[in-house]
Amino acid sequence: MASIFVQIQNMQAGGPLLPIRIELPSDVRELLTRNEEPVPPPIKVLGLIDTGATGTCISQNVCQQLNLQPDGAVKMLTAGHPVYVPVYTVQLSIEISPGKFLSIDRLPVAAPPLAGQANVGCLIGRDILAHSVFVYMGHANSISFSL
Repeated sequence: MASIFVQIQNMQAGGPLLPIRIELPSDVRELLTRNEEPVPPPIKVLGLIDTGATGTCISQNVCQQLNLQPDGAVKMLTAGHPVYVPVYTVQLSIEISPGKFLSIDRLPVAAPPLAGQANVGCLIGRDILAHSVFVYMGHANSISFSL
């Protein structure tokens, strides 16, 4: 199990954030490379650990930057009402130390509007949290995350 410990300035305001890299799944990158087509570079974002999210979500902006094509749609319950949002398949990597990543390939993610989350490009949901150990240390403005 790989672990990361993160100090977060004013965590109560910003939430538990992890450095995330999102890119095309490895098989898609290999196919594009084999066909001598351009491969979009990985997108680095902040991921907010969200125990209220059933599944992991990424911003629509990230989808556009990676030129992702939807695999389908899923019904999501929001604070206001249910909405249908596109679902994509990506490789999501958590940076556990400088230049060292823990990757989850072929992860299905939804892409709802992440309103009010200007600095967040990803919500880490219970689909990932189900396989992890997450410790929120509010008094120390830090988190520990193991996967």
